[in-house]
Amino acid sequence: MRITWSDLFLNYVREPMRPLLLAAGVFLTVLGIWSLAKVIKRQPAEAGASDHGHDHTQVPKVAWLLLLPVAAIFLVAPPPLGADAAERDSGTQPLSQSDEPVYDPLPAGKDPVVLNLDDYAVRALFDEGRTLVDHTVAMDGFVTTSRSGDWYLTRFVTSCCAADASAVKVQVVGTPAPPVEQWVRVTGQYLDNHSDDYEEPPMLRAEEVVDIEKPRDTYLGG
Repeated sequence: MRITWSDLFLNYVREPMRPLLLAAGVFLTVLGIWSLAKVIKRQPAEAGASDHGHDHTQVPKVAWLLLLPVAAIFLVAPPPLGADAAERDSGTQPLSQSDEPVYDPLPAGKDPVVLNLDDYAVRALFDEGRTLVDHTVAMDGFVTTSRSGDWYLTRFVTSCCAADASAVKVQVVGTPAPPVEQWVRVTGQYLDNHSDDYEEPPMLRAEEVVDIEKPRDTYLGG
């Protein structure tokens, strides 16, 4: 219940899952109170059983192990997926493409156009950047790097939870890399590096890189 009332649950699941988590939390809380009430009510009637060496009111010690996951969330809540997880994900094919993809043109005269990282990636990879040419775009993400020294603007895309997350990366050129894990807004223009096998992430030539606060929800919806 605690992680659901706060925004901590967004480290693990998408926002639409919140009502289900709240319902499950309420159900388990009521079930726990009901079970405890039954044990307390039964104790006087079974008090004589302990005189014969059989006390059935005690909770098995192994049952307390069930509290360990709860204690872990309270004491050491895992953070959302970040640079360490992204470095193990190529980030080159995060999204599926349709047989005949159609991408709406970006609005004219409104540069920089703010795009989600996954929107930029599919336009660059599967539409060969046609709708990105001659536009300045702005995107938010956190910084990851490669062993070769390249750096990427990165986000994770999820369908329901962190377990199915995949990294979306856009290689940024033209400016030094900010610190790893730093959230930034990058403004720049599409740089063509299209390949038919999608082995390389799309690229962006940066004009401006600005530090920003980590967003409330770090994941993009798939």
